[in-house]
This record gives sequence, structure tokens and C-alpha cells, in this order.
Amino acid sequence: MRVERSVIYKFCKKEVNLECTDLFFFDDFVISQMHEASVYDRDAAYSIIFAISNFYPEDKPFHYISNRIHDYSINPVDLKWFLELFPAMQSYHVVFYESPSKSHLELESLFAPIPIVAHEQLIQALDALLLPQHRISKYKR
Repeated sequence: MRVERSVIYKFCKKEVNLECTDLFFFDDFVISQMHEASVYDRDAAYSIIFAISNFYPEDKPFHYISNRIHDYSINPVDLKWFLELFPAMQSYHVVFYESPSKSHLELESLFAPIPIVAHEQLIQALDALLLPQHRISKYKR
């Protein structure tokens, strides 16, 4: 599910559209939707790092959700480097929609300095971040 079509979109504080991804910023988390066939390498990461750093103060804890609605290429070593740049990142969630993505995710987990939490739906990733009384799965259509 695309962020723009989800129940959470109306709470988005800022949307940043980059060459490789769209970023959706919320109070305590950011959702990234990489574009079809884009390459996630250090060049792409720099633009994402800049956008995140401009939204969250350096010491503000936040969570990162990678909403993988498209196929794209990612270098696990670059992912490790990216995650290490954000000591305030509390968790890294990946929403995958196809089984090949799950095997890629297992490889990425070997390099990640923090645990990667896998989900099959965006709403599951969002619910994992929210307290039970605030979970949005009750709004699922």
C-alpha cells in the first residue's frame, strides 16, 4: 500500500520527493518509498540523510520505515553505513510485498547494525510503532 493511499497520510507533517525516493515525515517516524528500479547507494543515501537531518534534530529519536512497493537495488554495505549515521534511529522497519524481497531482507540483516523488523503490510509496521490504544489497524478498511 502506498503511503498516500493509507489512513496515516493525513498525519504527514512533511513530504519530500527526491530523485530516488519519496519521504513522508511524521512526528516520530519517517516512511521511505523508493522509486521503481532506482539504486540505493551512497549517492542516493546522501539526499535521504540531508532530508532526515533537516526534519529531525540530531538527538531526536525516530523510527524508519522502508515501504518497498517497488523493486529497486540496494547495497547492504551502504545500508549499514546509512544506519550507523543515525544513532537516534530507534528502529528500522521494512514492509515487503513479494517473497524475493524477503530473501534480500535476510541478506541486509546480516550487515545492519540494528535489528530490521519485517512486515507484510504497511499497517503492521505502523502498529508496531504505536501504543496499543493508538494502533491504526482498527481503521483498516
